[in-house]
Amino acid sequence: MTPAELVQHHTKIRDERVASKKYDYFHMIRNPNSDSITIKGYDTYPSSSVLGGQVRINFIDSFELFEEPLMMKLWGQHADWSSKYIEPVNTFNHLSDEGDGW
Repeated sequence: MTPAELVQHHTKIRDERVASKKYDYFHMIRNPNSDSITIKGYDTYPSSSVLGGQVRINFIDSFELFEEPLMMKLWGQHADWSSKYIEPVNTFNHLSDEGDGW
């Protein structure tokens, strides 16, 4: 992919995700094991889900570390830096320990 095609590809992804207004917020997370940066979008599971009301984490896009200037240009005003250590975690406290009784 040429640099121009790369910019066009990532810009299209960003524009679609931001315009959808589906996500409450976005995070940029550096992956130390793969030298890449991942963009994640966060919203809430619908009430019809067993995880209803809890945070849903969605993969949005990924950049190689050398593409960080491009990523910051595209996502810098839309996403905040984060870490896997402070991401929301879903719990199962709302489920009964007694099982379904089958």
